[in-house]
Amino acid sequence: VSLQNQSIKSQLKVGQDVDLGGALEPGKYVPVLTPLTVLDHGWHFMPVPIVQPLGSSPLENRQGKWTELEGVVHSVNTNGTLSVVGKDGLDYFWVGQTPSNNLARYVDAKLRARGVLMLNLLDAPVLLIPSRSFIEVEEVSPKNPFGIPTRSIADLLSKGVESTWGHRVRVVGEVTYLDAQTFFIQDTSGGIAIKTIHQPTVKVGETVEVVAFPTLNGSALTLAGELVRPAPSVKPVKSKDLDLSEMFSGKESGRLVHVSATLLAHQTNETGQVLELQEQQRVFIATLATGLGNLPNMVPGSRLRVTGVRDDQTTASPLDGEKFSKAQFMASLNILLRGPQDVTVLSGPPWWTWKKTAMLVGTLLTVLVVALLWVNLLQRRLERQIAAQLAFSRHVFGKLEEERRRIAINLHDSLGQMLLVIKNHTLLATLSPSEEPDLRNRLDEISGTTTQAIEEVRRITRGLRPYQLDRLGLTQAIRASISSASENGTILFAGRVEDIDGIFDKKNEIHVYRIVQEAINNIVKHSAATEAAVVIKKREMLVAISIRDNGKGFDPDKKFIQSQDLGFGLNGIAERVRILGGILAIDSRPGSGTSLTVEVPFKVV
Repeated sequence: VSLQNQSIKSQLKVGQDVDLGGALEPGKYVPVLTPLTVLDHGWHFMPVPIVQPLGSSPLENRQGKWTELEGVVHSVNTNGTLSVVGKDGLDYFWVGQTPSNNLARYVDAKLRARGVLMLNLLDAPVLLIPSRSFIEVEEVSPKNPFGIPTRSIADLLSKGVESTWGHRVRVVGEVTYLDAQTFFIQDTSGGIAIKTIHQPTVKVGETVEVVAFPTLNGSALTLAGELVRPAPSVKPVKSKDLDLSEMFSGKESGRLVHVSATLLAHQTNETGQVLELQEQQRVFIATLATGLGNLPNMVPGSRLRVTGVRDDQTTASPLDGEKFSKAQFMASLNILLRGPQDVTVLSGPPWWTWKKTAMLVGTLLTVLVVALLWVNLLQRRLERQIAAQLAFSRHVFGKLEEERRRIAINLHDSLGQMLLVIKNHTLLATLSPSEEPDLRNRLDEISGTTTQAIEEVRRITRGLRPYQLDRLGLTQAIRASISSASENGTILFAGRVEDIDGIFDKKNEIHVYRIVQEAINNIVKHSAATEAAVVIKKREMLVAISIRDNGKGFDPDKKFIQSQDLGFGLNGIAERVRILGGILAIDSRPGSGTSLTVEVPFKVV
C-alpha cells in the first residue's frame, strides 16, 4: 500500500482492520494499491503467520505475506538489518521503530519474529518486522562472550552443517597463518580458518581465544564475526608430515603440514605467487599471498620442501598462460605459505627432465602414428583385395549358373524333345501289327533306351538348374533334393527344412541351394554312409544349416588343400558361404563321420 498521502499514512497503524479503496497497479515485486479512501473497523487480531520453512513451498507464494521466522542473530549490518541464520540459511530482519544502536544486544540471541516477508530486496529473504513487540527472544545472548565453554576445533568440524545456525563458539589455539582477511588457528585436535572484515591484529605464533559463529564457506567450515583476545601460551604447534596417499576428507584442512615434492611450475598472479607441485601421482599447489614476501627463482624439476597450512577448498586464481590450468581447476589441495622461509630447495632438477621426456614421447608417438598409418594402409589394401576376390567369385559363380541354365534349357528344349519324338515314333511302330518278332523286339529296345535317355536328360537338367527353385521356391527345392537322394541311393536321409522362402534374393537363393546340393552329393559319392540328416532352421537374423552323416569321414585340412575345383566340393561350399557373408564349420575325422554347419545372415525387409 503506497503511503505517499501523509493524511492517509497517519490513519494507519499495525493491528487495524481497514477497508482501502483506490487504484491498483502492478508493482516491482507485488501489486501496489494507492488508497483514496480509508474505512477503519477498529483493532483486530493479526493474521495467522506462515511458519513453514522457506524451503517447504515455492518462495513466490510467500512474497508479501505475514510470516514467522526464527534463527540466531550473527551480526548487525550497516543498513540497519540483522543477519539471522536459521535452519533454512541466512535471512535478514528489519525492525521498525528501533534505532540501529539498540540492535546490538540481539547478537548471538535466538529470536522468533513475525513480519512481512520480502524476497527481492536484498541477497536473502528480508522479514519486515513492525516493531520490537513482534520479536520473542527464545535464547538471550551471553553477557560475557568469553564466558562460554571452550570447544575443540575437531568437535566443530565433526558437527558440520548443524553448527552453522547455532550460537557463537569459543576456541583457543595458536595462529598458524595470516593474510589480509583470513587467519588460521590450530589446537591439538585440528585447525580452522577465521574470516575477518578488517586486517587481523593477531600474529603468527601467538595463542589467542576466538569467539565467532561457525559459517559454511562453500563446503568448508569457517568462523566469522570474531571476537579475539590473547590467551596464555600453549604447547607450540609442530607441522605434520602430509600423507598424499590418503583421500582428502576436509577434516585435515587447516593443519600446519610439510611435504617434499617436485616443482612443475612457478608463476605469479594478482593474488600472489603459486607453485605447482607433484608427489606420488598427486598434483597440488602452494600459494604465497601478496605482501608476505617473494620466493626465489626456482627451476622446474627441483625438489622442494614446503611448509604451510593445508587448505583443501581453496582454488588458485587464473594464471598467465594455459600450462597452469591443471592446478587451477583440478587441484583439491592448496598449501598456504606464511613466507619465503616456508620453501626449501632440496635439490636441483635431474638431467632427465620432463622436456626431454616429452621429446622422446613425441618421437615415439610419431613413429607409432606412422606405423599405424602404414598398418591401416595395408589393411585397406587387403580389404580391397578381398573385395576384388569376392566380386570375382560372384562373377564366376554367376557365369557358371548362367551356363548351367543355358545348357539345361538346350538339353530340355532340343535334345530332350528329339528323344521324346523318337520314343513316340517307336511306340507307334510297336502298336501297329507286325509279324516279325525280331523287329518288335528291336523297337522295344529302342523305346526303352530312349526312355532312359530322356530320364537322364531330365536328371542332368535338374542338376544343372532345378525347376523346383524357380517354380516352387527354395524350401521345396531343398526338400526335393533330399527326397531324390534318399530314393535313388542306399543312404537313408532324414530332413527337417523350415520355411526360408523370400528371405534371400534370387542370386543368394541359388548359393544356399548349391551349398545343400553339393553337401548331399559329397555324402552320396564319397561318405560310404548309411544314414544322413539335413536340418535347416530359421533363427533371428540368420539361417542355420546342419548336414551330418555316419560315413567314413576325412581330414578337412587335406581335403581343402587337394581340391582345386571352384564349382564343386568343399572349396565351392566355402566360397559360396563367404559370398553370403556366413560362417562355415566342418567337424570330421577319419572313421567318425562328418558334420557340416553353416550360418548365413539375412536382412529383415
